Amino acid sequence: NYSEAQEHLTKALGLAEESGDQRRLCKIYHELGALARTQHNYSEAQEHLTKALGLAEELGNRHQLCQIYLGLGAL
Repeated sequence: NYSEAQEHLTKALGLAEESGDQRRLCKIYHELGALARTQHNYSEAQEHLTKALGLAEELGNRHQLCQIYLGLGAL
């Protein structure tokens, strides 16, 4: 269910922010974007995916960059 997924991702986001885990933050923002997209909340999806994109660029994570661009392209 979407609300449970949102709750779990929000908790994970808080933990990743506390620990400074940039890779995990990137993945969580990507997942939040995907979740928002499935709920047709495209502005929220774009916001989360844009955050994920910035992190993936900083990290040089080409695989994650590809996935994020695919997500952005689906908006």
